[in-house]
Amino acid sequence: MKARRGLLVTLVCVAVLLASCAGAEPEILFPDARVSLRLDPQTGATADILRLYVAVRDPDGPDDPARIFVIHDDAELYWEMARESWAYLEYAGDDWYGTPDIRLPDGRDLPRGRYRVIVEDGSLSRDESEFFITEPSPDRSSAFPRLDLVSDPPRIVSDAPVIMHVYGRGGELVSNRGLAPGPVPPDVWSRVPDESGVQIFLVSAGDGYRKETGPYRLR
Repeated sequence: MKARRGLLVTLVCVAVLLASCAGAEPEILFPDARVSLRLDPQTGATADILRLYVAVRDPDGPDDPARIFVIHDDAELYWEMARESWAYLEYAGDDWYGTPDIRLPDGRDLPRGRYRVIVEDGSLSRDESEFFITEPSPDRSSAFPRLDLVSDPPRIVSDAPVIMHVYGRGGELVSNRGLAPGPVPPDVWSRVPDESGVQIFLVSAGDGYRKETGPYRLR
């Protein structure tokens, strides 16, 4: 009887130890998914792009999430992002993880409908949410906004106002500004980091479908 009681105590201690090692489960608060048609200003190629960031609460800290999976079951497609490949930012007190560039090979249109997103931490605990792409396939023939870096000062060439996104070399969003067509105001450039690897994108709603041009690289 004493031996059995000792074994039971040992098993309980092991279970408590394993539970403490497992840590807390991540919780997806909100997936922010936006689809747009992107024009590469260097090559002229266009691609249907999904920008996906996921707000996650993890009591074990912002470094605990290890992998993000994006799955479209009907099309039997999935993407996997490891910690080394995603962008991280803290916004409004929440931790956001994701990427501005999920696409299919050769720029084909992304399948519409339901997507699942799964966040997994280092102990393989996970949480799942979903989002939908409901926009129709894009019209690739209409005009895209353009950043003219040759003019002095640089100008935005567009038929409508745009949003200028500036990303640091680590993929983090450092500036997000709505601008009218014409010269870019000097204070906008003051927010652009003086470092290599900075990328700039122009986004315009245009005819109802998001049109995006980029990346523009300053150096």
